[in-house]
Amino acid sequence: MSAINSHLLQVGVLREQRPGERRVAMVPHDIRRLSVKAVVLIEREAGRDAGFPDDAYVEAGARVTSRGDVIAGSELLVTIRPPEAPQALRPGSILISLGGRDNDLTSALRARSVTHLGLERLPRTTRAQSMDVLSSQAAIAGYAAVLEGGRVLDVLLPMLTTAAGSIKPAKMIALGAGFAGLQAIATARRLGAITHGFDVREAAREQVGRVRPLILRNRRGGVDHSGRGHRVRARAGRPALPVLHGRRSSAGSGGQRARH
Repeated sequence: MSAINSHLLQVGVLREQRPGERRVAMVPHDIRRLSVKAVVLIEREAGRDAGFPDDAYVEAGARVTSRGDVIAGSELLVTIRPPEAPQALRPGSILISLGGRDNDLTSALRARSVTHLGLERLPRTTRAQSMDVLSSQAAIAGYAAVLEGGRVLDVLLPMLTTAAGSIKPAKMIALGAGFAGLQAIATARRLGAITHGFDVREAAREQVGRVRPLILRNRRGGVDHSGRGHRVRARAGRPALPVLHGRRSSAGSGGQRARH
């Protein structure tokens, strides 16, 4: 390494080794942003499955080399999944990846004096929002779940009216209105399905109402699991009824009366 770059942080990006893992920890755009603060070493074909060839990293200012050279020459390693052989990491280095709740991984890294920054442990605060990997991946999972479910479903998602007759739209329910559930509801609605959402948290029900599905609410012994002491509001004798935008749907008039 030249004397000019000797004071810069040495950052390494490893190729993911787990079968089916196509993501890469850094894209060429990230390399350009770090070029004034760090020297980036990237393993050969690390971004190939994600659509980023080695030439794109070289143009962004990274140095493409072998896996061994990346590990040996990096003070900071960045990966999606933790390396399968943590004992091969450079002692005293820093690893940024998922796996922050893996006790076996923690023990192996501690034995090598490797500091691990597990991305699952980042607080979900406004200040750390740009580093939150769980929310973005959960939203993608909700989107992909609807596409995969629609692919194997034996009916069509939207309502179709043809000369041969009409086809009713499919019905979908998301149990849990987190990032994945909300994205699943929004995706299924765009595809024409009748969407329903359910969550035990009152705050989450308000989020569900923004994507306009039918909100299913338990009116019998309703429990709010919002993390505030599990407050219980007993409402004995009241059946569970579907609610649309926070309003109970009308009964006894030939079905539900949806108000948009």
